[in-house]
Amino acid sequence: MKAGTDAVLLGAWVACSSAKYILDIGTGTGLLALMVAQRSQAVIDAIGSIDMQAYMHAKENFGGITMERKIACEANVLFRLLLILRIGSMT
Repeated sequence: MKAGTDAVLLGAWVACSSAKYILDIGTGTGLLALMVAQRSQAVIDAIGSIDMQAYMHAKENFGGITMERKIACEANVLFRLLLILRIGSMT
């Protein structure tokens, strides 16, 4: 999957060197999580998006680095819950 310019700029711009914990909700392919992992000692939880293909790319991207021990990637648990709540409120 392609990396968007906005994601690259955000990842380069964000101040994260003193962060201890980072939550990346809707991580997509994990680009931002990987970028901040390079510049911080924070423990990073990346919650996958509703796009399962993007989630699989994120898992693959996190698996190929030595920083994997501090990045945890979960499937779209939060997004599934939000979708269920949203659908439930429409009925």
